[in-house]
Amino acid sequence: QLSHKTLKYSRGMMQQFTELLWQDSLNNRLMMEGWSSTPTVWCDPLPIPIGLNREIEVLVMSLMYKNNLLNSFLFDINRDVWSSPLCSCGLEEQTSVHLLTN
Repeated sequence: QLSHKTLKYSRGMMQQFTELLWQDSLNNRLMMEGWSSTPTVWCDPLPIPIGLNREIEVLVMSLMYKNNLLNSFLFDINRDVWSSPLCSCGLEEQTSVHLLTN
């Protein structure tokens, strides 16, 4: 039988555990892509400025999801409408990682 202590996780403990798993996952993914170092993750709320217009707010929030409004995803779901998965720079597919690092 488990003790009551093992069933008590604080919010801070869960946040640290989530950040640890997320960081390990990100490290693996980016190092397989050739990165020598990776950004540090955190679970704090995003400081999105008040007063952004709706279009920019939706685009910023879509960076957090695989099914977003970026060309790489839109190209995958409808190649008739979206002619290319590339970013406007023409160098790579337009993904969250590409936008945030270039």
